[in-house]
Amino acid sequence: MSFGVPLSQLIVEKPKPLQTGYSELDNILGGGLQSNSIYEIYGPPGIGKSKFGIELIIKSYERNSNDYILWIETFIPIPSQYIPNKIKCINNLQITKFTELLIFFTKLIRDDTKQVFKTIIIDGF
Repeated sequence: MSFGVPLSQLIVEKPKPLQTGYSELDNILGGGLQSNSIYEIYGPPGIGKSKFGIELIIKSYERNSNDYILWIETFIPIPSQYIPNKIKCINNLQITKFTELLIFFTKLIRDDTKQVFKTIIIDGF
């Protein structure tokens, strides 16, 4: 009987979390937003959810400017006036129905182009 840890578990590199820029929130989240995780930000209209999403795009870009970012808008276009011009890695898509969103993610998972989005934001769902 072995109680050792497999070598593969020791060499797996865990990416650093994406810091939100809000130290209290980052502390609660264990250092920031973890990779391969889904976070839901919700609240009444006008409190800054979209602006927070843009701040996450900027943080993601600052961490690695080669990462692909996907912004899915459902009702309101992406507020591009808040995004610095230097950020060119944003793909913008409009999806207005939940079934379209499911089909899109199903195709994205099956896609062999190897374009991996490091950050996906669905605004206004």
